[in-house]
Amino acid sequence: MDLQFEVTSQPDDEAVDRIRLGLSAFNASQLGTAERTPLLVVVRDRPGRAVMGGLTGYTAWHWLHVERLWLPDGRRGRGVGASVLARAEVEALRRGCMGAWLDTLNPHASALYQRLGYSVFGTIENFLLGRPRWFVQKQLRNGTA
Repeated sequence: MDLQFEVTSQPDDEAVDRIRLGLSAFNASQLGTAERTPLLVVVRDRPGRAVMGGLTGYTAWHWLHVERLWLPDGRRGRGVGASVLARAEVEALRRGCMGAWLDTLNPHASALYQRLGYSVFGTIENFLLGRPRWFVQKQLRNGTA
């Protein structure tokens, strides 16, 4: 078999699309289709003002994946993060999700998620600078979709 392998830090869009679409087609053949629907929760100090933090993620295959949840220092530890996450979970339930998952390197965030009902389902010890990386999940409703 004559194969050529290329390693690059600057992939072209055609190659990325081919891999993405190929994996999506394979997954659809095994698990059914799952369109990723973006989900965004924005925090502003007043309507119409600049974004001061929030959550980005998506729903797919009846799960919410939280990609990022960030708040500025002055808003942490005051229940704002819990409120942001609760709004994302409500929207995920509206979309038919049965659970939510995310990962974090922050021990304070990991503790927050666990207080909010998330459980650790995986850890990579010494992921970066001696810190672990936690993977957490939460059931949003019972049963399967």
